Amino acid sequence: AYNVQHSDVTLLFTTRPLEYTGGSKRTIEFCEQYLKSHKVIRLDYTPNSQIKNIRQFLENYKPRILNIAGERICNRAQVVDWLTQAWELEWR
Repeated sequence: AYNVQHSDVTLLFTTRPLEYTGGSKRTIEFCEQYLKSHKVIRLDYTPNSQIKNIRQFLENYKPRILNIAGERICNRAQVVDWLTQAWELEWR
């Protein structure tokens, strides 16, 4: 709850639908409770199918503090690899 409360927006990385997650679903509930915008990013989808939505989300809200969250099953390397692919697709 602390990270959601003290950030402007949240990007939530997940590998499956929210109804099958515990903590990620709870993070979204905190976003709603604290009236914070959020975007769910599915790591099992290709970056090029989502990068424009992420960019539009960030440009729309222009967050000073971005909370990056994810389910425990998402390891750091998986998120970094996905973001690297997304970055390369969008900003080549």
